Amino acid sequence: MTRLTAFSALLATSALVVTLQANGGAQPPARNSGVSDRCGTFSIDLDLFLGSVTLYELDDEGWAYVDPARKIRAVTGVAEGVNVAAIDSPSNHDSHDLDFHLVVDPGQDDVLSVQTSDYIGVEWETGIRPDEKHGDGAAPTFPKWMWPADGDRVWAEGNWVFDCGHPVDGLFKTEIHPPRAFASMRDQAAPLPGTGLTPVPVTRTDLYIHGRGGFGVQQLNCGTGIIFDDNPDNCGQSSPPADQSYKTTPIAADYTFDVCLPPRPAHAVFSHDVQDGPRNSVTVAPLVTLTPAAGACATAPGFDHTTMMRVTVPLAGTGTPPTAVYARHILAGWVAAPPTPLAQRRVTVRSTNLTEDHDLDPGAGELSFWWVNVNRAATGWLRLSDFATGNMNDYDDETGFGDGEMQFSQASVDFYLREGQDITVRSRGYEQDCYDAFGGFNHRFNLLLYGICAVDVQNQGSSDELSKGNLTLAADAAGPVTMAASDFDMRLAVDHLPLGLEDTAYLSTGVACAPAGEVALVGEPLTCTTRVDNAGPGLPRDVVARTTVDPGPATAVVTAASWTVRAPWGTGPHACDTFGADVFCRNVIPPVVAAAPAVATVTATPTAPGRLTVRASVSTTSTDPQAADDAAVTTVEVFLPVALDVLPDDPANVVNLGRRTVTIAVRSTAAFDATTIDPASVCFGDPDTPAERACGDTHGRGHLEDVDRDGRRDLLLHVDTAATGLDLTDTRACLSGRTALGLGVYGCDAVVVK
Repeated sequence: MTRLTAFSALLATSALVVTLQANGGAQPPARNSGVSDRCGTFSIDLDLFLGSVTLYELDDEGWAYVDPARKIRAVTGVAEGVNVAAIDSPSNHDSHDLDFHLVVDPGQDDVLSVQTSDYIGVEWETGIRPDEKHGDGAAPTFPKWMWPADGDRVWAEGNWVFDCGHPVDGLFKTEIHPPRAFASMRDQAAPLPGTGLTPVPVTRTDLYIHGRGGFGVQQLNCGTGIIFDDNPDNCGQSSPPADQSYKTTPIAADYTFDVCLPPRPAHAVFSHDVQDGPRNSVTVAPLVTLTPAAGACATAPGFDHTTMMRVTVPLAGTGTPPTAVYARHILAGWVAAPPTPLAQRRVTVRSTNLTEDHDLDPGAGELSFWWVNVNRAATGWLRLSDFATGNMNDYDDETGFGDGEMQFSQASVDFYLREGQDITVRSRGYEQDCYDAFGGFNHRFNLLLYGICAVDVQNQGSSDELSKGNLTLAADAAGPVTMAASDFDMRLAVDHLPLGLEDTAYLSTGVACAPAGEVALVGEPLTCTTRVDNAGPGLPRDVVARTTVDPGPATAVVTAASWTVRAPWGTGPHACDTFGADVFCRNVIPPVVAAAPAVATVTATPTAPGRLTVRASVSTTSTDPQAADDAAVTTVEVFLPVALDVLPDDPANVVNLGRRTVTIAVRSTAAFDATTIDPASVCFGDPDTPAERACGDTHGRGHLEDVDRDGRRDLLLHVDTAATGLDLTDTRACLSGRTALGLGVYGCDAVVVK
C-alpha cells in the first residue's frame, strides 16, 4: 500500500485518510491479446475506524512489458499523426513525448494488440522541459532533427510495452515506448557523391540510437509502484542507488534495418553518403550493403522494387554506454541526372494571426510549444519560438486586448523537389498551462492537480492543443499562401529559387585506338575507346558519346560498341547504337569524380590499309561552358597482313644464332604482290621489341623468285642474324615494311631459336 502524501495532507481537516492500493499481478499476458496481468490499478480508499471503503478505482499511469522475456522489439512501417503530446502526466514523464501511430508493414501483426487495427504507438520523450521555451532543450533525449513527418517510413527498436493507463474494454494497446534506436526515412532530393551539385531523388535516413528515454524507462525498470512512491527518482529507495542504469536502456547491441530506395534509372549506379548527426559521440561506422528488395520495398509504389539498402550498426561488444549518442545522416540513391533539373523551393513562415489562445481573457497563451513541419525539407521541423519577433510564451489572441499578430524572422527551409512531388506543411502545437504551469515534471502524483487540470474551466486547465493545421501545396505553387485553422491563420510564402550550377557540367572527351597486336591489320579487330570526363560541378543530362570511323583511304566495319564507367562507380557494359561507321552511346553517365570516366568502347575491323581516322564527340542537354574539348580525333595506320616464311627450305624454321645470316621470304598471294615491298624498308626479328630488329637486306637488295612454286614471284631477303634481336626464348619472329606506295605490311612466323 502506497500513501499519496500530498492528497492526504489536503484532506487532513476532514479526518479522512485517502490511500492508494496497488492491485497489479505478475502473470505474463497472452501475446497480442491486449490482455495484461501486469497493468494494475490503484484505488482511492477512505480509511474509517471500522475499515476501509474504496471510493474510486483508477488504472495505472504507467507501462508494463508485453513479454518480459522479450523486452525489446523492432517494427517498421509508416508514421501518421506525428505530434508533441499536449498532455503528459508530470508523475511519469521528464518531458513531453513525441508520439505517433506507426502503421506497420505486413507480417508484423505479432507486435500489435487487438485493441488497435494496423498500428502500434511509438513514444519517445523529447527532453524539452516546459520551462525551456526555445530550441531542443539543454538535454534532448529525442531531438527534433530526428522527428519523422507524416508519411515517412520509420524503423523503431525499443521497449515493447502495454500502455496501462488507457485501456479500452479491458484491453491494452501495445507501444514501442520508448525506443532506443530509431530511423526516419524520407523521400527527398539531394546531391550524392558522384552527382556533384546536381540533386537527385534520394532516401534520406536519419538514424539515432540513445539509451535515455525519459522517466518511462525508470518506471519500466523499477515498476509502476515508483509513480506513487516518495522516492520515484531513486527507484523507490531513499537515496540514489550506486548503479543508476535503471534510468537507461542498454544500447550496446547490433541493429539492422532496410531502407527502400528511389526507382533506379537506366544505367545508374548506387551511391550513398554517411555524415555524423548532431551530438554524435560514437565512432563505429554503419555498414551499408545492397540486397534484393523485400517487403514494402518490393511492393509499395515509389520505390525500386529490385534493390534496397541494408544498414547494420554493429555496437554489440563495443561497450557503448547507454548515455552515448549514435547519430547519422545517410543519403542513398542513384548516380543519374533527372530528365529535367529538379526545382528548388523555399517555404517561409511569415506570420500568424491567433484567433484563440486557449487562455481566459485578459490572459495570453503560452505557445512556445508550437511547431511547423515541411515534409520535403532535410530537417523539417521548426519551433516557432526560435524565430518569433515577439514572445510566444505571452501570445494574446485577437479577442479583447490583443491583436493576435506574431511575426517570424528567417523561419524558412530550402529544399529540392522530385519531379511531381507536392509539399505538405503541418502545424502542431499546444498552449502550456496547468500541468506545465504548476511546477513542470516533478514526478509527484498530485490528485488535486489532476482534478484541476481535468476540469479545464475556461481553458485554464488541461494543456489545450491548438487546432491542427495541414496545407498541401502543388509543386508549382508560388507566392503567399495561408494555412487556415480554427485557432489561427498562418501566413507562409513559397519561393522558387533559381538554379545555380546544378545543371552545369564541364565535359571533355578523348579517343585512342589499340590493335589486338603490334599494329592494326586489315581483317583483325581494332578497339577504340572514347573517354568522357566530367569535371563537374554537376551531373549532365542526356549525354551522348559519338564515335565515327571515317573512311579513306583506310576503311573499317564496326562490329561491337558499348559503354562503361570505371570503378568506384562501375556500371556497364551498356549497348550503343551503331549506324554504319557511326556509333552513338546514349544516356551515358559520367560521374563527377576524378579518375572514373565513362568510356565508350568501339570494336571495328579494318577492310583496307592506310590511315584510318577516328573521331569522338560528347554532347549534353545540360550547360557545358567549354565546348572546345568536347571533340577529339586520332588516326591509326592499318597494315596489310603478309605471309612470312622464315627459312623457306627448313620446315622447322630453326634459326641458328651462330650463323651470319637468316633467310626469309615474303610470299605473294592472289591478293598481294610481295614484289611491291621496298626491301630497304623491311625490319625483321624480335617479336616484342621492334627497335631490336634487323633492318634491310645484307646484300642491299632483295631477291625476287618463286619460292613456293605457285607461279608468283616472292620477295627473298637475307638478314643479319646477330642484329635480329632474337634470343633463345623467342618462339616467333616478325617483319614489318612498306610497299613502294608507302603502305605498311606486317607478318610473323613461328621459329625455333638455337
